[in-house]
Amino acid sequence: MNGSTPRRPLFVARLRGTQAEMGAQHGRLVADDAVRLYEFYKTMPERTLAGDMPRPAKLAVRAIANAWQARLARERPPELAARTRAFVDAVREVMPRHDAKGAALTLATMDSMQNCVSVVARAQLGPFSRPLMARAVAAAVPACSTLIAWGRTTEDGELLFGRNFDFPGVGVWDAAPAFVVCVPDQGQRYGFFTTRGADTPVVTVVNEAGLILAPHTRWHRGITWGGAMIVDLVHDIARRAETLADAIAIAKEKRASSSWGIAIGSAREKSGCVVELAGPHADVVRPRPGSEYIACTNRYRTETLQAGELSGSAAWAIHSDRREARLRQLVDTRERALTARDIAGFLGDRRDVNAPERVRHLGAILAQPLNVHCVVAKPGAGEAWLGVDAAPSCEGKWAHIAWAWDGPQGGWEANAPGFTTTPLAGFVAPHDQATRHV
Repeated sequence: MNGSTPRRPLFVARLRGTQAEMGAQHGRLVADDAVRLYEFYKTMPERTLAGDMPRPAKLAVRAIANAWQARLARERPPELAARTRAFVDAVREVMPRHDAKGAALTLATMDSMQNCVSVVARAQLGPFSRPLMARAVAAAVPACSTLIAWGRTTEDGELLFGRNFDFPGVGVWDAAPAFVVCVPDQGQRYGFFTTRGADTPVVTVVNEAGLILAPHTRWHRGITWGGAMIVDLVHDIARRAETLADAIAIAKEKRASSSWGIAIGSAREKSGCVVELAGPHADVVRPRPGSEYIACTNRYRTETLQAGELSGSAAWAIHSDRREARLRQLVDTRERALTARDIAGFLGDRRDVNAPERVRHLGAILAQPLNVHCVVAKPGAGEAWLGVDAAPSCEGKWAHIAWAWDGPQGGWEANAPGFTTTPLAGFVAPHDQATRHV
């Protein structure tokens, strides 16, 4: 429910040095918020998948998820694992009674949760398989939607990247929006949109080469016990890739453990794609012939990945397909080239593609109650328009943020060297009161 955590102003930070040094810097800046996030997300798999089931079911889910998280943690790139350890060590000054190892494992929460659902769905395993499947279906309905547009589709021809992040954590994730720039001693400089306390370059990430990327949940039989966490995969692309081809090669090289569709835009190349992954399987969705945009939600589009795709229910497929179709409909029926404000409006759209005459509060619409992060970014210009209000963040208060890759190290709640933040009045629709507390 919204309001569970006092709202905080937009936080911006710049970190410098090795990955471990940046982790320590970030941990010291956001220690109190890191404790808050850890307390919420450490039990997310069992709350989401077991819910009100008997205690044995909850313990079983916790054990499986924890084991999977620990397995994935063993395969992390050494420098990124060092970053997490340094972040946790810095935070422990205010969380001495908490398990540092457990805090580090929460980075694999989404991978382990998705993998648990896929295992149950593909094999109906275990004494709790039917109840778990019902919970998984309910948990799976909120998802994510992205639109990447460029060329004649946008007002100035530059690439715009609009992204909805729909995720459990209303009143937690959306309560403290943040943007963090990283200036590593090696590789590309990059920045990530997150919430205060989360050292997670994964939700929406942009780098100095003009690449921007965002992962989307999928369900697939091909998930594996080992492999790369999504946070490490996206982090690696951000710090190493300069082109779409680079990003695709890194995604295939890393072999994700779980099932994902990563929407990627390139401001330099003025193009975009979606990299589809599931364990050892990988393929790429390109824009349709003649199109200068691509849309991404939560279903596989390549034959390679569709072969093993899972769906918790018919509703899951309908929900995802209609959101993608609505994005396409909005672009194809536009009366002019798109601006950032237009795309922000699309992300807050409340009409079903099959019945656009009716405004809806729930269902297969782009504006979801669990929308805890919404952004439209222009990576080539180093600027973005960001929802900074309570969920659904695609509505309500927004702000414009511009950043420079160079500048002093530190964290701020207002304009600072290399950061300019400006509140935006009436940029998107006001909150729909019917869904604010769902």
